[in-house]
Amino acid sequence: MISCGCQLEQILSVPGEASSAYAATGACTEPSRSLPSRVQPAHELLSALFGVLVPLSPWRSEGGMQYIKRWRHGGGRGELAPMDGHLVTVCHAGSGMVILSSDGCRVAGQLRRGAVTVLPQGTLGTVDVTGEAECSQVIVPTSLFRDCVADAGLDVDTTLRRRMTVLDPVLFHLVDILTSETHDDAPGGRFHEQCAALICTHLLRKHSSAAVDDLQASTAGLAAWQLRRIKEYMQENLHAPVTLHQIASQVSLSRHYLCTAFRNATGFTPHEYLTAIRIDRAKQLLEVTNLTVSDISASVGYGTASAFTASFRRTTGMTPRAFRASR
Repeated sequence: MISCGCQLEQILSVPGEASSAYAATGACTEPSRSLPSRVQPAHELLSALFGVLVPLSPWRSEGGMQYIKRWRHGGGRGELAPMDGHLVTVCHAGSGMVILSSDGCRVAGQLRRGAVTVLPQGTLGTVDVTGEAECSQVIVPTSLFRDCVADAGLDVDTTLRRRMTVLDPVLFHLVDILTSETHDDAPGGRFHEQCAALICTHLLRKHSSAAVDDLQASTAGLAAWQLRRIKEYMQENLHAPVTLHQIASQVSLSRHYLCTAFRNATGFTPHEYLTAIRIDRAKQLLEVTNLTVSDISASVGYGTASAFTASFRRTTGMTPRAFRASR
């Protein structure tokens, strides 16, 4: 979910957006910037963010790719410093949200099995992770990515795109295979080298500026105005019950077609998207007002405080009162 000062076209406030807009595939174009002179190893940044020592493997590919074995983390919040490479994270299990605020653009996505996040080197901003997840990572040196670009005969200015918890089964399984402990008995074997090469090639094909523009492809079936109207309608009716029929009628679609097209565009069902915006709004109210949990639950469309609390805990990993106390 992306929310920018400008109206972007998609994704969910928890799967989507709050009084702002969100983008559809978890990709957001970053303005060019010069990097600070000091870069931080990606595994050190993750350790600092979550307060745990991440299990960095001693293995390193011929091109310098490294990986972090499967590990579990709870919530965390902190500033992203320039890393020593591109960071690719896959989620093996979990629930909650990850939100990146950078250059006036707020990108968020849902932690779930199969979710893939790509943070190019130089990504800066504040990251906020709620809930718990089991994940693993690969760290791709910029030099290795450049070599891959050159080998493919592409423009030297080809860059990696930022992705936030998108579904990419191929990349997920490649990273899962590489980072699996079952292969640690032969870290110097060609298996790891070939897997690393496939990961780099797939990033170039599907997650770079040379890839087909899947921001447009992913919205197939929903015109920009339809996506915009659906999001506006949800925002306008956060306080009230909203049915799938009501949403579909806003853009003259059947309920069945709406579900398929909306999921293609955002990665979430309409219900998941609506729940996300409601929880996001509730978090804002918990932080900046003294309203009771019951009042907040009613203001974001929940019939009872208990239903709201259950939904809030499922999304954030904590109760509304615990969330308020932590701020």
